[in-house]
Amino acid sequence: MRALLCVLALVGLSFASQNPIRADRFADTCDDCQSLVSRFISASRDQTRRAQLQSALNVACSYAPRYKAECKVLVKNIERVVLKMEPYMKNHRAVCKRLHLCDSQSEIAAFAKLFMLAAKQHMDMIDGQQDQLCSECQMTAEGISKVIGEKGRQQRLLRFTKKTLCDNTGKHKEICNNAATELIPAFFTDMEGLFADSNKACQAMGMCKSPSAHLRQRRPDVKLYEVMRRFWDKSPKTQQGDTLECFTCELENEVLCDELAKPTSCQNIANQIRDAVCPKLPKDYLAGCEDFLNLYAPTVVVMTVEQMDPIAMCQKSGKCPNSTLATMAMMSKADKKAMACDACRATTTYSREGLKEPQFISDLVAGVENLACQAFPGMYQDLCGTMVETFVPQLLNSFIKALGDPEICEKRALC
Repeated sequence: MRALLCVLALVGLSFASQNPIRADRFADTCDDCQSLVSRFISASRDQTRRAQLQSALNVACSYAPRYKAECKVLVKNIERVVLKMEPYMKNHRAVCKRLHLCDSQSEIAAFAKLFMLAAKQHMDMIDGQQDQLCSECQMTAEGISKVIGEKGRQQRLLRFTKKTLCDNTGKHKEICNNAATELIPAFFTDMEGLFADSNKACQAMGMCKSPSAHLRQRRPDVKLYEVMRRFWDKSPKTQQGDTLECFTCELENEVLCDELAKPTSCQNIANQIRDAVCPKLPKDYLAGCEDFLNLYAPTVVVMTVEQMDPIAMCQKSGKCPNSTLATMAMMSKADKKAMACDACRATTTYSREGLKEPQFISDLVAGVENLACQAFPGMYQDLCGTMVETFVPQLLNSFIKALGDPEICEKRALC
């Protein structure tokens, strides 16, 4: 079964029908998926096309790093794999239903169409065919914009975030609620706008021609951790030369982890996950889902919270170099807490001004893009980068606004 699911995933990632997908029904991909499965089986039997198939699938394997080795073994033996799987793949519609591509009302249909267009473009290049996908891509992008902008969607996510996360963060609740209220709608708006400009979105994916002057300049060598480490290296220091922000970061994360680790918080999070997930399943599965999550969700939440390490969290953000950690290890918790308020006020002032520096903003955008977009297929990386360029400055502005609150250190439980 695991091999079957892997093959089905490869089918969905790699090839689309040679027949043009009808532009007037971008939200229904079932017929196109069935043609895709047929072509996949046919290509696996032809020696020349099988080599091209394997080349494309090897690229697809890199997008599933946890199963990359297993994926490559399946690709190498694709003819034998398909021969064994063919009895399960004869019913093309059943295969596509398993991939959730035969529900015209499905919210993923428009996104699936976009992937299938991309796969078709890739296959056309291999076959030396010239096909114009620009208009189809633009219609699909507009459909995605409508899905993202559906009334009530962001409100539901906002309510879920506040109830599941913010309500369980104790003294950090107000900061969490304010951040969610500002950033979640902004993210949805940016996403909707990005796909609403269908020509720009499709240019970013290489499906519509783009003037060279409009191409984004990427900085692939910029590492986010190094950007943040350099930022905090310039922050206020202790008399020993260690960064004050490291002390405040560890203490703040300890308070947060302690709040989340409370039995009532863990149980609340587990209950909220159950209540959010189970009602979306078919009615026949509702009782089983609730029983399953009532039994296992609290344990999973507890185990997840226990893995939260305040020091490791601060290291990953660049706030705590090893020299600072060595100094902190020799300090008592009481000593660290005694200096936390002054440290918070000093680093807050530094951060409020430092986050406005143009060079830092430019480096941060490049670092976030390289971290967030590297897992996307190549054709989507520029689209992801465009989103990062738009959203990260908004995120910084939100931080700067929060840091201007005269009671920010009290709200962070550091004063």
